[in-house]
Amino acid sequence: MPDRLQQDAAFWAGLFEREHQRLCAVALAWLGNLDDSLDIVQDVLVKLVQRGAHIDEPLGYCLRSIRNAAIDDLRRRQRLPDHEPLAPNCGSLIDLDACRDVEQRQMAQLVREALTKIGTVQREVIALKIYGGLTLAQIADTLDIPSGTAATHYRRGLEALRDLLRRQIDDAA
Repeated sequence: MPDRLQQDAAFWAGLFEREHQRLCAVALAWLGNLDDSLDIVQDVLVKLVQRGAHIDEPLGYCLRSIRNAAIDDLRRRQRLPDHEPLAPNCGSLIDLDACRDVEQRQMAQLVREALTKIGTVQREVIALKIYGGLTLAQIADTLDIPSGTAATHYRRGLEALRDLLRRQIDDAA
């Protein structure tokens, strides 16, 4: 029977393979740079394997660890002062180059702009739900907030986005 570290390494490798896109989306929402996001995800997974501890909710723990590592990285680079509210850079999750036509690209740009104008927690919950593919329970666990609060932030964030997009479209017309 393999030792605990080997079992943990195989487990984390499997989790990394299955959830790579989701894990990177969380890091990318904070860092806004794919290379930095990939580095953070890898660093967190290496530390988890080295630690070799049993974790009851591994995906939630991993997501929370990635979020915390991304925030620490921003602070270390002094791109984010300790006293200011944290705001993920969700605009980087919307790839304008992937848009098929001009109209789709314009709408994606409007969504990018609208995301910067809603509340910080609402923006993070939306990024985790839509771009990270997390359930509201997973988001609550990741952000260490009650599930009902995560649902409220999601609903209010979508309402705020809808209102902002309507205004932007009306102004453009």
